[in-house]
Amino acid sequence: MTFLRILSYLSLAWLLGAAVSEDPVPRPVDPWMFYTILDEQPGILVVALHENLWLGYDTASCTLHKVWRGGLLDTAQAAGGASQSLTYGFTYNTFAPDPARWRLTGAGPTQHPDPIFKGFAMEDGHAVLSYELVFSDGQRLLVEERPEYMELKRADNRAGLSRAFSIQADPAKGKLSLRQDYGPLVWGKDLAGKAKWTNESKSKRFYDWGTTYDFTGDMYLSAKKAALVEAVFTVDVEQEGRRRSSN
Repeated sequence: MTFLRILSYLSLAWLLGAAVSEDPVPRPVDPWMFYTILDEQPGILVVALHENLWLGYDTASCTLHKVWRGGLLDTAQAAGGASQSLTYGFTYNTFAPDPARWRLTGAGPTQHPDPIFKGFAMEDGHAVLSYELVFSDGQRLLVEERPEYMELKRADNRAGLSRAFSIQADPAKGKLSLRQDYGPLVWGKDLAGKAKWTNESKSKRFYDWGTTYDFTGDMYLSAKKAALVEAVFTVDVEQEGRRRSSN
């Protein structure tokens, strides 16, 4: 078992009763990782972790594009045989593909390396995604991401996502980071993990039953220590907010 996986398992147990099992949860489809045109967006890798948690990664920018629960409708015949899919169900988040989310700071002006998607693999039943970042000076860094579904005490209205990142070596100069967005977040621990952030911002949304917030920040990546992000997504935000207020 790798250090990264051990770190992931140990740090998740306390999060709202969440847990990532060493044995992967049953996947909703087979195969559960594949390329497609998703909602008219080409070059998407679908990772179906659970019936309540589907991910779509943009392979051009090596970033998370969409998070939803439900499934896919295959429209290949309508597309003349091309692999094309439409999502159905509830969309937790959609992110515009943006390679500028990868950043190198602390070595002069902010640099944005060119991301190259190197493929995906399964390791003991878990997903491993590989990216290569190419810098202006010719330096290349390999990044691995391991996304996984988190078991929650209450999964009827919520779904948990763990994203573990590792890099083989640090940049020759400066610090590497990945800009991420999560929200709306209802509970105080809906975003947790073991990661160092910079340029953090939280914006609140106000309702008659309470507040939620959206988070944006740059997560540092270091070869010395894996970075782990744990996010909980909610279907009915009002229902969850009222439940929180009544506690």
